[in-house]
Order: sequence, then structure tokens, then C-alpha cells
Amino acid sequence: MAQKNVLKVLTIAGSDSLAGGGLQADLATFAQAGLAGFSALTAIVTIDPEDVQVFGVDDAILAAQLRSLNQIDDFAAIKVGLLTSVTQLDLVVDFLRQQTCPIVVDPVLALKEGELAENPALVAAYRERLLPLATVITPNLNEAALLSDQSVKDIQNTSDLTAIALGLSQTGRTAALVKGGLGFLSDETLDVLVKGEEVSNLSLPALPADSFINGAGCTLAAAVTANLALGHDLKAAVSLAQNFVHQAIQAGYPINSNRLDGNVFQPGQPSQ
Repeated sequence: MAQKNVLKVLTIAGSDSLAGGGLQADLATFAQAGLAGFSALTAIVTIDPEDVQVFGVDDAILAAQLRSLNQIDDFAAIKVGLLTSVTQLDLVVDFLRQQTCPIVVDPVLALKEGELAENPALVAAYRERLLPLATVITPNLNEAALLSDQSVKDIQNTSDLTAIALGLSQTGRTAALVKGGLGFLSDETLDVLVKGEEVSNLSLPALPADSFINGAGCTLAAAVTANLALGHDLKAAVSLAQNFVHQAIQAGYPINSNRLDGNVFQPGQPSQ
């Protein structure tokens, strides 16, 4: 018998052919949560040992994908990942303004394999037009610094991390989850969640330095999206997503025998 109560979620993101991050990680996370995943492709990212290349999808092709998605009238949540230009961002903003579900914006402005070319106009467009549409934004430390016009070198302690999260929340008029990672607490990772006046420091035990972490940021944002779609409040959605990614890092796998890095592996339900 056909199911009529399947929740639908959407990722607007780039493709990672090595499957660590991007829409591959998003769709895998959605599937683990029992959600039906839809996608709009913004870019194709190729990652080689010495080079990262980002090939933006033609604007007309992205626009056509978004038009086709207007056939879906009941998305339970939407995640926005890599956008390569102001034009792409504006196409996505126009689409999102028609939606009423939770929206998670993961501003992919810096990759672990190498920072994306800095684009001041794109950063400004994020601040002015995209962030205010989000339920929550999930930048890493480098992205938070870019969006705040600050240097990562100036973010030295928990107070600095909290201040940048508060500033982003106020600037974007949205909740902000800044992924601080290691270096702020002894033997623990630290993320700071700001919603209105409420500040939550969320930490987990640090994992070994040789853990496989490619895709951890994308997976975290996708898991938050999944948990919001399932009806969790924001703090619970983030906490559950953190635990899910912690397990995903522990379950990670190498890309090949010659590389020291590898991908996270989505191990189970994001809401468990």
C-alpha cells in the first residue's frame, strides 16, 4: 500500500564526486532519517590531492531545477549548501521566499581542502538577502569569520566564539550555530548555538586526530535539517545532529590506501 505520510526534504547544494560532502552526504543523511530527499545541483566540485576545482552550474539550469521543484508543495525542511555566485544566491532566495518550512543555510565559503576564492559581493549577498530567510545558519569558523569581516586569528577563546555567534545571529536575524571544533576546550569540541538571547555551548569529546572527517560539516547541517523536518525544536535538532556526526566520524572510512584522509559515514538515524 502506498505511503502518504512520507516527509520530503530538499538540498540545494554542490556535488562532491568523492562523496564526502555536498549533496551526496545530504541525501545519505536524509535517507538514514527515513525522509524523501530532493535536490537542486549548484556546482560540481572535483577534489584531487593537489587541487580543488568548483564548476558552477549554469544559471539557466539552476533556475530550471528550482522551477521543477515548485511542483512539491509540502517540503518539511530545506538545506542550502554551496552557492558559487550572487546570481545563484538570488535565484535561491526567490525560491525560498515561496517556502514556509524550516530552512538551514550552511554557507560553504571555505573548504577543508582549500579555501574557496573570496568573493566580497557573494559574502555581502549572504548577509543581506539569504541569512535572514534561514531558521538557522551553520558556518564553520572560517566562514563565520568571513561573514563577520573578522580574522580567524582574532577568535582565540570561548568568549570570542560566543561573540561571533551572537554577532552573526543579530546581523542575519536568524539563529546561528558556529562550528568551532577543537582548540577552545581541553579534549572536547565546541559549537555555539545562539537563538535570540539564548546561548548554548554544545560540546562532545574530541576524537583521535587521524579520524576521517571529510563531509562532517555538510552532514551536520543535513542532520539538523532532517531533525527539524521530523519536528524537533532547534536545540534538540542540533544536539541530535552533533551526536549523529560524532558517530559518523567514528564510522568513517579511507578513500584509498595512499591517502591519510577519508569520509565520514552516516551510521544510523540522525534523530537517535
